[in-house]
Amino acid sequence: MHTNTNLLHKSLIRVVHCSIHDGNDPGYPLHSHPTWEITVHCQGKIRTVQGNAIIETFPGMVFLHAPGQPHGDIASEPYQLIYIYFECEPLKTFEPVLYDDPDGSLKETCKAIIREWRGQASHFEAMTDLLVGRLDLLIERFRPSAHRIGTACRGCSRHY
Repeated sequence: MHTNTNLLHKSLIRVVHCSIHDGNDPGYPLHSHPTWEITVHCQGKIRTVQGNAIIETFPGMVFLHAPGQPHGDIASEPYQLIYIYFECEPLKTFEPVLYDDPDGSLKETCKAIIREWRGQASHFEAMTDLLVGRLDLLIERFRPSAHRIGTACRGCSRHY
């Protein structure tokens, strides 16, 4: 079991499943999970359906899907998403859409979680715990409310 304690929920986080999804036209149908899911858009252009919203999605966008929340992908070209299903106590507040930094910190952390979660290297459980803790901190860091109005992230214009 991979667990961690951190800022967002002060409780255990357990990775249930994770992988990379290579999608094509027409996308992935509307669905939901009994767990939380984080998806990181890596390449291609899609529209993400989340509840009643349809959001134009581009690489670097990150979605948090709550348990039971319908979501899916509408694609007209090949695309790639990283996804992680995880369990934790209910989050009282969360931002459903986040934006990765120019270094791709969320993307690289999620890719590392996938590598470790496969359990092929020594100490994979401890490494997964550390990476999930980093993911938790990055989610907190990249919440729009964490940015001050008028402050940009290292050259990015979306937080002005």
